[in-house]
Amino acid sequence: GADVITLGNHAWDRKEIIPYIAQTPRLIRPLNYPPETPGHGFVLVDVAGGRKALVLQAMGRLYMDPLDCPFRGTADVLARYRLGHSVTAIVADIHAEATSEKMAYAHIFDGQVSMVVGTHTHCPSADAQVLPGGTAFQSDGGMCGDYDSVIGMVKDNAALRFWKKMPGERLGPAEGPATLCGVFVETDDTTGLATRIEPGVKPQVVLAAEPGTLYRFTAVTLGGVGAAGDKAPVLDKAFGVKADDPVNADAIVAGTTQLRAKAGQAGFPFADIGEPQIVVDHATKTATLDLAVATGNARRFGRIVALPGDRVFDADHVQEIARFQPGDAYNAASLDDLKRALIQTGLVSSVEVKPIADADPGTVDIGVKLEPAPPRTIAGELGYGTGEGARAEISWTHRNLFPPEGALTLRSVLGTQEQLGNIVFRRSNVGGRDRVLTLQAAAAHTVRDAYDAKTFTLAGSLERQTTIFFQKAWTWSLGGELIASDERDVIAATGEPRRRTFFIGAVPTSLNYDGSDDLLNPTRGFRIGGRFSPEVSLQGNVFGYARMQLDASAYQPVHSGVVLAERIRLGSILGAPRDQIAPSRRFYAGGGASVRGYGFQAIGPRDVNNDPIGGRSLAEFSIETRVKTFGNFGIVPFLDGGTVYTTAFSGLGDFQYGAGVGVRYYSNFGPIRLDVGTPLNPKPGDSRIAVYVSLGQAF
Repeated sequence: GADVITLGNHAWDRKEIIPYIAQTPRLIRPLNYPPETPGHGFVLVDVAGGRKALVLQAMGRLYMDPLDCPFRGTADVLARYRLGHSVTAIVADIHAEATSEKMAYAHIFDGQVSMVVGTHTHCPSADAQVLPGGTAFQSDGGMCGDYDSVIGMVKDNAALRFWKKMPGERLGPAEGPATLCGVFVETDDTTGLATRIEPGVKPQVVLAAEPGTLYRFTAVTLGGVGAAGDKAPVLDKAFGVKADDPVNADAIVAGTTQLRAKAGQAGFPFADIGEPQIVVDHATKTATLDLAVATGNARRFGRIVALPGDRVFDADHVQEIARFQPGDAYNAASLDDLKRALIQTGLVSSVEVKPIADADPGTVDIGVKLEPAPPRTIAGELGYGTGEGARAEISWTHRNLFPPEGALTLRSVLGTQEQLGNIVFRRSNVGGRDRVLTLQAAAAHTVRDAYDAKTFTLAGSLERQTTIFFQKAWTWSLGGELIASDERDVIAATGEPRRRTFFIGAVPTSLNYDGSDDLLNPTRGFRIGGRFSPEVSLQGNVFGYARMQLDASAYQPVHSGVVLAERIRLGSILGAPRDQIAPSRRFYAGGGASVRGYGFQAIGPRDVNNDPIGGRSLAEFSIETRVKTFGNFGIVPFLDGGTVYTTAFSGLGDFQYGAGVGVRYYSNFGPIRLDVGTPLNPKPGDSRIAVYVSLGQAF
């Protein structure tokens, strides 16, 4: 078998691999994925003579998904393992689209690794060579599969897509003669550098099979399954193979695997499923199958205990993350769920979760051993937004500075219209899965067309979050805010400048329901959510008001690859006139997350200087059609509309509309959005074109 299997940009096409890759060190994905990504980018393997070889994979960035730098990521790994010293050989797989990037990668690490072989483009290249520093290189090793195909797919359907420029039948793998492609490299035993590289003739394996007489089972016996009591029929059904079925080795292996899994799900943690015993009678062309099944006792969950060597969370915190409690019926699927959740914390690089026999025959303890992942992250961002100006952001996070899962983030923003210093404490999985406590202090200076605000905020919240891996129907948040804000705006009627200081206390809450099928790219279902924030303000005198907002969206597939999406947003502030409310707490509309085609906060009533003044009520809608065109690309025509009123309830008049078209690139992490919009009934000063870029759909 293979010592190591490398993946690539399609590593996450099936979500089922996520828990498996975290537990399988020899199945590696590109090392320049973000640190929180499950799995590993390199592995050490034993080779003959008690020596070790390092295998790593990096993914290029030209015409590929945007990832961390593959060159720096590889250099970080090579700083820990020196060729010819701590390891005998180093094999580097550069998974990239551009040959130039692969060549650059090979030259940079020439002399530091034994070999660099490119993958991803499916066709073996004819440039095998040993570079001056002693590293063997071939820009692509080719694919393993049927070469009478279109890069491994059935050629007829794939070719028609290019001919007709229309989607056809779902592409499937070609099933002709199997071809294995690769390279042979010889290395020096002392230095680990290459002495020879041989692409050679493609080895071809041709299997010729001549079917004989079909054999069938006359009897299939699961010996001992009756001890499972009322769960015996479930186990019988899971195995699937029965009398009169053809003698099919694949079906038997699959049935045995399903039986083991179902036994664990049915409450038998220590079920012993034997090896199938088949007796063939060639005279009658029949066979019998016997499979010994010892389920043991059905058990309930006991305690979670830390195994020796556990280095991340204690047992109490793991119990908070688990969806099962002591006394619940044992189910192996709950352990798989726990493994995924532990990896999802971003603090764990590998997980071992296993049942442990207890003195009580009716319960089973769960042993947990965790290996830590790098806890620190430094992030930077540069951007520009219409109405928001240029901005640069940098942040430093330690995700476990206050164990368990107590993260500290220091964040700073420097921009033409925004400056911010922010300290955030965040504790995840507080008293339950995906329950997050956040405390923060922030000092900000924000310049908008509507106001100029210098604000200091102390805030805290407790919320139940949804994530890509664990999308939830119901989420909620409870919070509190204390705000001191020095704000400059103008008197709307006269344009006279003024400066006021507001002291605000708020108790924001939210409740949301998500009935859609995907967090970042929904294609069916609906979402609805409400926010309610009672607030008290001191500015001259004390007064109170309440901010309310309702958001709803719906998604309907209308044709293959075509989704119709709609959203509405309604907002209202009750209890105080607009002019008493701090400008930064009013409603505004316009921008990429509001009405596209308009600048940020550009919709609504304006003062004598033609600057927005905000309002007490808001109404918005959006309609768009999401059309998958070819490959991973799609187009999205859209129509948005919105209005802001100075009164507590918006009317149906004075709507401003924007329309345009967007492009979507559907990456492994979700769609990347580029929208270009134009206002249909602009006011003086509105730009004719607005551009928006983000990750995820607009709503």
